[in-house]
Amino acid sequence: MADRDPRQPASLPAARARRIIVPLAVVALVLIAFILRIYRLDGQSLWGDEMWSYVHSSRGSLAAVLESVRDDGVHPPLYYVVLYPWMVAAGQSEFAIRYPSVVFGTLGVAAIYVLGRRLGGAGMGLIAALLHTLSPIHVYYSQEARMYSLTILSVILSSYFFWRLLHATEARGRSLWAGYVLSSALAVNSHLFAIPVLGAHALVWIGRLAWKGRAAWAAARRCAAAQAATFALFAPWLAYVWERTKQLSVHVQRMGVDLRLIIRRCLSDFSAGVPVLTADVDEARLEVLLPFLLLLALALAWPWRKRAAAFLALSIGLVVTAVYYISFPTLRGWTRFFLAASPFYHLLLARGADGLGLLARAAPGRVGKTWRLVLPSAMILPLLAAQAGALHAYYTDPLYARWDYRGQMAEVVDDFEGEAAVILQGRPLVFEYYFPAGEQHLTIPAECGQDEAATQAEIAAIAAAHEKIWLVRSGPTPCDPNLRVEQWLREHTYRVEERWLEDTLFGLYLAPSRMGAYAPLAGPERVTFEGLFELDSYAIHPQRPHPGDDIAVALGWRAHSAMRVDYKFFLVLIGPGGSVRAQRDGMPVNWLWPTTLWEVGETIEDHWGLALPEDAPAGSYSLYVGAYEPSTGRRLSTLALDGSVIGDMALVAHLEVQ
Repeated sequence: MADRDPRQPASLPAARARRIIVPLAVVALVLIAFILRIYRLDGQSLWGDEMWSYVHSSRGSLAAVLESVRDDGVHPPLYYVVLYPWMVAAGQSEFAIRYPSVVFGTLGVAAIYVLGRRLGGAGMGLIAALLHTLSPIHVYYSQEARMYSLTILSVILSSYFFWRLLHATEARGRSLWAGYVLSSALAVNSHLFAIPVLGAHALVWIGRLAWKGRAAWAAARRCAAAQAATFALFAPWLAYVWERTKQLSVHVQRMGVDLRLIIRRCLSDFSAGVPVLTADVDEARLEVLLPFLLLLALALAWPWRKRAAAFLALSIGLVVTAVYYISFPTLRGWTRFFLAASPFYHLLLARGADGLGLLARAAPGRVGKTWRLVLPSAMILPLLAAQAGALHAYYTDPLYARWDYRGQMAEVVDDFEGEAAVILQGRPLVFEYYFPAGEQHLTIPAECGQDEAATQAEIAAIAAAHEKIWLVRSGPTPCDPNLRVEQWLREHTYRVEERWLEDTLFGLYLAPSRMGAYAPLAGPERVTFEGLFELDSYAIHPQRPHPGDDIAVALGWRAHSAMRVDYKFFLVLIGPGGSVRAQRDGMPVNWLWPTTLWEVGETIEDHWGLALPEDAPAGSYSLYVGAYEPSTGRRLSTLALDGSVIGDMALVAHLEVQ
């Protein structure tokens, strides 16, 4: 059935007004998009994927950038090639590195308007641009130093030029052909998962050729030649990375994510979702998604411009199914690998809303004109409300924060400037960005292949010369595959914290030179933990700490009975007013000596570190220790020598905070 369009010709004054109002509306949306995308652009630190952008693009030459990207073997080079000269000109601050993504994301709003107008008129284009402007997931990826906003912009432009090329005359075909080739080459050279969009283009022109025969031959020839030229522009990179890709493919396994989960998650994130990288994600509730689903149904139901609707639906479906069957890494925020489908989703929503206005416009007089605006506005208001709420959460809710490498490295650098040792193992990319240039860190072992005794001597010498040691480790450690350095630190020093940000470990250890001798407990009488073991001595440094100090605590345990449970222990520092000021949980000797290994009569020297908060008030503090069963959380009772129950913690010592 031929497409049917209910729109009526506008009067001359109305057409003139529209020629003024519509461009102004587009400019306003672009300005709003820019403000939303640049707001708090450097509010968070760079995270792991962004670090790779910095590493690849901070090479000394363009050839070095290409070689670095090739060795990585994951993404095409275009984004890094663009970022490299920008960083040379604008610097390497978080704001500067992310700014190109802001520009690409902002231009994407103008581009989706142009594509929407071509597919369904100015109303559809404006609604699509509005949804794209406020889309939380697009704001998010426009604030990330990665290639996703560039890919989206290129995919939209490629689809615009394709649709025009498909229906162009020979006279207009050459410029549109060049535009399609250029935008498509940008898309596939920025992200491989843009290729399914070009596959959708191919299916459209092939289907049109099969349906219309000779009448569609000229357009099909132009489209086929354009896609061949696009492949020719991608082929040099494909040849450059071919051997590397074959090596990587041997180690890649298919990821098992159910297609229904993919569809639900994409629907949630494309509608009004924000990626969550540091916690488990909650999908949008059904009542939030219902207006989006209604507009999708309407978009597919309208009888006019059905070829455009089929093109949008095909683009979404092919991207989702192709990425699903190709497979993708199931890292948190994995819907980003399906982002090439998102602009077509917004265009379908816009078609659904604008179609109501087109129906209303058929009514006579002012009634039709009024409802032409009212009905689409009423349909998209719930969508905009959901997007605005998600955007507010993105800007304000810590749930949506990325890993705080900047804050963590500031703590490391502060201790380093206070004469702490910093040991680096593996290749923590964050270290390359946030550690002061020119400052010397330590690499242990100093030489690969040296024996264990030499490595232990190195770390022992460092511990003897420094009160604090930071161990920063990421990725494989070929020179210390058995993690001997970390094991030595766990055995001989006092671990204050061990924090993981993605795959990077930050461990702080104390090596006090004036620990002092062990002393009897401060409690009035000896106690045992249900007759299994007792704490008979301790040592603390410093005895009179200041707020913000790190405290080393040595505990001397004596085993009275063999144990079948690996009990966990906790230290609690209680300050004035009974408030808990510091607490640590773990197993003895930094998890290296669980209670099932204790022998009757054995004395175990256990090391703990506690961090006293900066805002800890001065006064008297009490340090307690307790033990519990990990599987149930049940605390062991403390017993007097006569067997009576005293409580569930033992008093270790009193401290005075200055």
